Amino acid sequence: MNQTKAVALLLCSVIVAVSARRVQGNWEHREDFQIAEDEALALPSSHEVIIAVKQLNLDRIENITLSVSDPSHSSYGEHLSYDEVHQMTSNPEALRAVQEYCAKNDIHITKTSSHGEYIHATATPASWERFLQAKFVTMRHVTKGTTVLRSREFTMPAPLLQHVSHIFSVVELPARPAITPQVKMIDEEPDNGYPCKSTMKMACWNYRYNQTTNDATGEHQMVFGQKGAYTQLSDLSMFASSNSIEAQSFNCPVASGCSETQCKGYDPDMKPNGPKCAEGNLDTQFISGVAQGATNTFYQNQNLDTPFLEFITYASSLKSPPSVMSISYGSYEYEMDHAVMDHFSTEAMKLGAQGVSILSASGDDGVAGYKARNDTSQCKYTTSFPTTCPWVTSVGATQNAENDPEDHEVHTLQEYAANAPEQQGPYFKVTTAGGFSNYFQRPDYQAAAVKAYFATPESARAAPGYNTTGRGVPDISSNSINFQTWINASPALICGSSGSAPSVAGMISVINAQRVKAGKARLGFLNPMVYKTPQAFNDIPHGWNNCSAVVTHCCKQGFTGASGWDPLVGMGSPSYIRLMKATGL
Repeated sequence: MNQTKAVALLLCSVIVAVSARRVQGNWEHREDFQIAEDEALALPSSHEVIIAVKQLNLDRIENITLSVSDPSHSSYGEHLSYDEVHQMTSNPEALRAVQEYCAKNDIHITKTSSHGEYIHATATPASWERFLQAKFVTMRHVTKGTTVLRSREFTMPAPLLQHVSHIFSVVELPARPAITPQVKMIDEEPDNGYPCKSTMKMACWNYRYNQTTNDATGEHQMVFGQKGAYTQLSDLSMFASSNSIEAQSFNCPVASGCSETQCKGYDPDMKPNGPKCAEGNLDTQFISGVAQGATNTFYQNQNLDTPFLEFITYASSLKSPPSVMSISYGSYEYEMDHAVMDHFSTEAMKLGAQGVSILSASGDDGVAGYKARNDTSQCKYTTSFPTTCPWVTSVGATQNAENDPEDHEVHTLQEYAANAPEQQGPYFKVTTAGGFSNYFQRPDYQAAAVKAYFATPESARAAPGYNTTGRGVPDISSNSINFQTWINASPALICGSSGSAPSVAGMISVINAQRVKAGKARLGFLNPMVYKTPQAFNDIPHGWNNCSAVVTHCCKQGFTGASGWDPLVGMGSPSYIRLMKATGL
C-alpha cells in the first residue's frame, strides 16, 4: 500500500472504529491511576465531555498539505487560508444532528468551535451513563491524589453514529505529566572572547548553526505550556542583557501562565518553586532569542486530561494561527488514547495546509524513556507523543555544539548525538530519544531515508523489538546541553531536547521572515522539505541511545548512529545558511 494512503487511512481510522458497538479506553498500560475504592466518593453534579464531529474531506486536505509542503511540487508554498481549510472540513449536517440530540436529551452545550468540529457539552454523570451505556468510576492518581471520572468503555448513541468520531473525557485517562527538566543554578560566565565555552547562549547558537541574522519581524510563534508550569516574563530582560540583544515580549492568552510570583523563593537546588518556571523560561527565552522581533505567544493549557488536544484545537481555532509552534512536552505513546492521537493529527495536518510549522521535542531518556532511570525492568523500545505524529517535526538532542575549539577539555568540535555516558564533568546527563512509532505508519516523505538506515551495518546492532514499519523519529536535531536560562533574575543551566525544539523553531521563524521579505511563502509543514534537502543539515554519524538520562541506566535496546538519517538525530542539525539556500534563498 502506498505509504501516503496508509497515513490517510490511519488518520481516518477513528471514524471506522467508532462505528463498532463499543469504544474502549486505553487503560492497560497505566499504573499511575487506580480506581478509588477506599472511600465513598460522591459523583459530581455535572460532567463535561467534548463531542468530536466527523470532519469531511480529510483525505483531500492531506493531499493538499503534502503538495504545498513539497519543494519539488508545482504547488509548493500555495497554502490555504483558515476559511478555505475549515469550510472544506466542516460538516453542517452532522453538527445539526448533534445539536438536536443534545436538545432532546437535556444535554447543555457550553461551547462550539467556529466550524462545529468540537462541541463541549455537560450533563449529569447518571445521564451520560444512560446515554452512553457507560459505568463511571472515580480514578485517582496514585501519587498526586487528583481524580477524574471515567468509564472503561461506552457505546456511541445510535443517532450519533454517522455524525460523531469520538466523545472525549469518557474513557481516556489523562496524559502522563512531563518530568521537570534538569536545572543547575550557576554564576554567569564572564565574556571570554569565544562564542561557545561550555554554555549555549545566543552568540554560540548563531556561531554553531551559521545563523547570520535573528530578525523575525512580522512573524508569529507560539510555545506550548502545561498547567502548573509557568514563564516569568521579567526574566526575558535579564536573558536579553546577558546576550546583548533587545528584550522580547510575550502574549499570554491564559494570564495565569505568565507569573511574576510562582518562581519566587527557591534555594540553589531550585526548590521548592524554581522548577515551576524552568521549562517555560527555557522555551520562551530561546525561541524569542533565536527569533527576535516576532510576535510571541505562551499558551498555557488548562486541561490536564487531554493537554495536547486542547493546545492543537486552540491553535486550529485561530483565524491567523502562528506560523511556528514549539512543543517541549510529551507522553509515552503506548499510553495515549488512540482517538486523542488521531484528532491531534487531523488538526496538525489542517494547520500544515495553512503553512504552519509544528516542532516537538523527541525526549531525553533514549529509547526506553524516563521510567528506565531507576528501573531497568522498564527497558524496551518506546517513543513519545506528539513527537511521533507524522504532521509535526520531531527534534532530537545533540551535544558538543556548546563547546569551543579553545576548550581543551574536549577533543573535537564534532557535534554528536547526546548520550549520557559520553558527557563529561559538569554536563547533565541527556540521551536523545528516537526510534519508531508503534501507532503511526511510516509516511512516504521519510521512506527512502529510513530504508537507507536499515541498509547500514550500524542498524544491525540494534536489539530486536522495534517496529520496522513505524514512523521514524526524530526528523532533525540540535544542541541539548547547557542552555543558559534566567530564572527569577538568576542564571541557570538547563539541558534537554526541551531546548532543542524551541531553538530550531526560532530559526524557522527567522527563515520565514526572510522568505516573506523576498516575496516567497513560509516553509509550513517542514518534513517533506527536510528529507528532500539533506544538504541543509549537518550529518551526525556518531552516538547511541540505549541509556537513560540521569540517573543513567543502560539497556540492551537502542540504536547506533550512522551517516544520513538515523533514529537518534534524524537528518542532523540545521545550518541556517544552507537551509536558506536549499529552500530557494
